[in-house]
Amino acid sequence: MADTVFYIQKGKVKLTVLSEQGKEAVVGILEPGQFFGEECLNGHPRPQRRWKNV
Repeated sequence: MADTVFYIQKGKVKLTVLSEQGKEAVVGILEPGQFFGEECLNGHPRPQRRWKNV
């Protein structure tokens, strides 16, 4: 379960998921002022996501 919320102050973050077949898909590009990881606030399990600064 996720336990951290991230806030983007500067730069960009690419969010991806990995399929059962091992293929990566981009699910979002976040910019300053946006959050991710907020599903931990309502107790939902975190999807298997990856993030990378871009």
